[in-house]
Amino acid sequence: MRTQTGQHYRFTNATYNGDIAPGASEAFGFNVAGTGTPVNCTVNGRPC
Repeated sequence: MRTQTGQHYRFTNATYNGDIAPGASEAFGFNVAGTGTPVNCTVNGRPC
């Protein structure tokens, strides 16, 4: 699920995809467009 506040976006689990089995992994990706450099970008609290 994506929410937006101004130019900031937050992605969280949708109700149908939130469970991952122990020891399993999952990938997440997104595409962006623009000419600027991301500012204050974080993934799980770490800088992009």
